[in-house]
Amino acid sequence: MKMKKIWQIISWATAGIWLAALFLMSRTGFNSAHFATGVFGGFTKTVTPGWQKTIDDWAPTVIPFLGFMLLAFLAWLSLRLSGIGRRSSVALSFAIVLLFTVVEAIFRLLRIGDSGFFWVVELLGGLVLLLGVTLYEIAGRKFPKIVNPETLNYIIFGVLTTVLNYGVFFWLDGKLGMYYLLANAIAWVAGVLFAFVTNKLVVFRSRHTGAELLREGGLFVAARLFSLGAESVLMALFVEAIRLSNGVSKIICGVVVLVMNYFFSKWIIFKKKPPETSEEEGPEVGEEQYDL
Repeated sequence: MKMKKIWQIISWATAGIWLAALFLMSRTGFNSAHFATGVFGGFTKTVTPGWQKTIDDWAPTVIPFLGFMLLAFLAWLSLRLSGIGRRSSVALSFAIVLLFTVVEAIFRLLRIGDSGFFWVVELLGGLVLLLGVTLYEIAGRKFPKIVNPETLNYIIFGVLTTVLNYGVFFWLDGKLGMYYLLANAIAWVAGVLFAFVTNKLVVFRSRHTGAELLREGGLFVAARLFSLGAESVLMALFVEAIRLSNGVSKIICGVVVLVMNYFFSKWIIFKKKPPETSEEEGPEVGEEQYDL
């Protein structure tokens, strides 16, 4: 099975799972404020009464907004991977979000007698995401060297790597009470393994094997060790000197490391070598490229 077909299946399956999750959350009366309190507590370890009130006020709006942003993105990504055009993908993604919000509003109306304005928030989340996608594609046509599938893939898998890294970190640090620098190191190992595979095969599409694979792996680990050292120093600075919480410090350091690692991977580890050509040999017939 071709790689493109595999990604189509994964994308559609993920979109379907998330759609089902949204439906179940709506049907079971998902408590967004309670969920947000748990997440926020994982970052800060304490939730003050002031923060609790803010969470209770905003979580019922922000979480559905983000949830439907994700739904719109997964729908758009699945359609694009299936070969649907840019405009059609945006339009069909919006239709999916709109259909689901209508169904959910009807379900709430029948269940509790009032659908409220949740559907407006959900629809707005989808619209904002699709507007961002449209702007991204326009920027890609205007600035192809900066905004391209490579940078998009790096951001997507960078986010997934960060989620994995943070998940392991907060589980070890928050749930098991492990020393934060040791928890950070273990989370780093999990993130590096995932990042190397996705960076090599999907983002930068390196197909080297043998000695070249070992070179890439060695450079990748060396670069991540360097960024780990930088992150650990920054973490210690933020936690011990500035007195920020472990979670907030981890987020700030994560942004710095994400940018740092991109330049390492792009310009050093997976740098593409220009094709070797002989000065005596001219371009082969049909080798020239034309803008149609």
